[in-house]
Amino acid sequence: MKVTDKEILFDLEGTRDIDSFCCTMEDGFFVPKVFANRVIKIIKTFYNVDLVITGKTLPKEKGTFCLMSFNDVSVELKNK
Repeated sequence: MKVTDKEILFDLEGTRDIDSFCCTMEDGFFVPKVFANRVIKIIKTFYNVDLVITGKTLPKEKGTFCLMSFNDVSVELKNK
């Protein structure tokens, strides 16, 4: 199953309303490291916001992110 960039964006926005999601980008949020670069590109494309990986991490875990499986640490993304 191919997950599109718009589907990832809608999933990220869907867990919060748009205003809350924009605030979340300022405060920082965690995504699995394997998807971090893709999320950074999606946010740049749709919001023209430059996110960076802060260096904060969460322990390695198995799970799903936007319907995609992962087994990785999660990293914090935050607006520059």
